[in-house]
Amino acid sequence: MCNYVPGLPAIADPAQVAALVAPRALFVESGLTDDRFPARSARVVWQQVAGLYNHMGASDKIGLDVCNHGHRCFFGKQAINFLKQVL
Repeated sequence: MCNYVPGLPAIADPAQVAALVAPRALFVESGLTDDRFPARSARVVWQQVAGLYNHMGASDKIGLDVCNHGHRCFFGKQAINFLKQVL
């Protein structure tokens, strides 16, 4: 669920870490007011990883939902439907 790791960006690129999941299903949730991993940064990383998924022919196995909240471990608004689709 919540995969925030303090200090990770100092030692590893977040997009490279997320790409380790590929081509398995990956759904990212981010909150507009998240002070730990801002939605703007989440979108940038997601776009980089989505490009890799697209290159691997797995663009249907990655999703993103940006909700109007802060840092929460699970919002689920779109995640449940995504999981039903890929599982």
